Amino acid sequence: MFIKIIYDVDVLFNSFGLNEEMGNLLMRLLREINKVYNLSVILFTAALFISGCGNAVSNVDIPDTWNAGRHYPLEIDNYDGYSGGGRLVHQIFTKPPERIVAASESTIDNLIFLGLEDKIVGIGDVAEDNHGEYEEIYKRIPRMGEKSYPPKESIIAARPDIIIGWGSLFGDKELGSVKKWHERGIHTYVMKNTVPVVLMERRKVEYFIEDLHNLAKIFNIESSVKDRIEVLEKRMKMIKDRGDAVRREGGMRMLTIQYVYDNQYFGRSRTDMTSDIIELLGGISLDGETGGKQGMEFLIKLNPDVLLVINHTKAPAKDKIKALMENPAVQSVNAVKYKRFLIFDYNAFYGGSERTIREVERLQDEIGNFEK
Repeated sequence: MFIKIIYDVDVLFNSFGLNEEMGNLLMRLLREINKVYNLSVILFTAALFISGCGNAVSNVDIPDTWNAGRHYPLEIDNYDGYSGGGRLVHQIFTKPPERIVAASESTIDNLIFLGLEDKIVGIGDVAEDNHGEYEEIYKRIPRMGEKSYPPKESIIAARPDIIIGWGSLFGDKELGSVKKWHERGIHTYVMKNTVPVVLMERRKVEYFIEDLHNLAKIFNIESSVKDRIEVLEKRMKMIKDRGDAVRREGGMRMLTIQYVYDNQYFGRSRTDMTSDIIELLGGISLDGETGGKQGMEFLIKLNPDVLLVINHTKAPAKDKIKALMENPAVQSVNAVKYKRFLIFDYNAFYGGSERTIREVERLQDEIGNFEK
């Protein structure tokens, strides 16, 4: 087959008068294409290449898909979900997945960021109504049921190549261990920030960028998304540097509040990503050992300088702030006394995505207006 290609290319060389440098480049390009595509595609590429031979050689770019023969098989170690205790599970990808089932907005945001939205064949219901610049894309993606996690029957009917989501998606009450899906020939990917916390010291915002790199490898799109991911990495570094500078000057003590009840609040634990967010803001995290419901007397004892309030469509931050401002018992708390509240988007505070970086950048600007 390749002898025939060389003969036909030689005819093209003689017809169009390619110089030696461009001829050698074209031959290297054709050898790569020959590993994956048939003769007609190769000759068509040769013709396109030669028709544009007036361009500089350095402008020729080889798409990721032409390297697919060398890229796969690809071996990836990723996590099991809650059902499997978050242990690492080895997977071998022989080709890029074409059909994705995904759950949870941060996961879906990351897939859209990578340009993979057209491969998503189904998602669960979404927790929020506002998806910003991705709103129209969310409207186009098929929904599977009325719960945030799609039911097993719907997933099987959608015939996915891969299921991507949080660790809790693969819990006993949901989809079970990822190994059950691997036995069906369906790959899985669990976002690092959502595996059981016993496996890591603490969830961190930067971990979602690691997921982006891994997903880019799985789908063989590394070169096409490289610049976008590098921009996120630069923004992440700037956030860290800015937070470190604030903390050196004396960071304020901050506490996360997710819900407010009559005489209780619901907080987050020290291993949650909110602790990392607080440190990125230059603060000192007061998020506790366990999180969950706490009495208002505990809030008074902690006396945070700033409250990080999670904003959810069904539990708006403004309502929680109003409840705290109207509660006589907590008026001595510094954050309440001086009205130091930072509102953080629900879809940004768990899992991690570009939206998380955007929210932290916004809050870094806001916190600079607080008087100590």
